Amino acid sequence: MYPILKALTWEYWRSGRWGFLVALAAMVGFSGLLYGILQSGGCSETIHSSDYAALHLVFLVMAVPVALLAILRVQSGERFAFSQRMYSLPVSTSLMFGWKMAISMFTAAVPYLLAAVLLNLMFAAQLSLWPPAVMFAVVVACA
Repeated sequence: MYPILKALTWEYWRSGRWGFLVALAAMVGFSGLLYGILQSGGCSETIHSSDYAALHLVFLVMAVPVALLAILRVQSGERFAFSQRMYSLPVSTSLMFGWKMAISMFTAAVPYLLAAVLLNLMFAAQLSLWPPAVMFAVVVACA
């Protein structure tokens, strides 16, 4: 069972992995630049909680398109949804659909989690981790 799931995962990731990584780096880089400029300018003592809420909102506004575009980029082209070739694989349809849904939900949640953890470690940004990540996964499941 494991080699089949590994092959399905590779099939999912092989077309869009570099675009996904570039988008993730851009999201972390831009947010890190914003937080870094504010902290190096001595603004960390004067930033109020409402200002942090605005910074978190900016981060979420950047994270939503990156997470969803990563899903669309990975699934674009001839492998959108399920190609005819995938039905000839020795996998049940429910496993093929369920695994692809799980990978899509994972792909939507992980960029936010990685970016939020990195920003929390580098700048003490106090970004919440799980509610937005779960929201991204649910959006992909409902789409």
